[in-house]
Amino acid sequence: MATALSRSAPQAAGATIISEPDDKFWGGRIYEAKDIESHHWEFSERGRELDFTEWKLPPGIKMGA
Repeated sequence: MATALSRSAPQAAGATIISEPDDKFWGGRIYEAKDIESHHWEFSERGRELDFTEWKLPPGIKMGA
């Protein structure tokens, strides 16, 4: 599946990918990278966020806890 969230630009600039793109329970997609100066970056894809009533919370997590 194609996604607007691309790792190619950070990798081309010498960044190390820390985590692969991952769909989060609220609908967002995020990945993390570290640049050549060891700064930590988090990249996310906009327009995917779900209304809180549609969240798929991880097991053991309750809304408002």
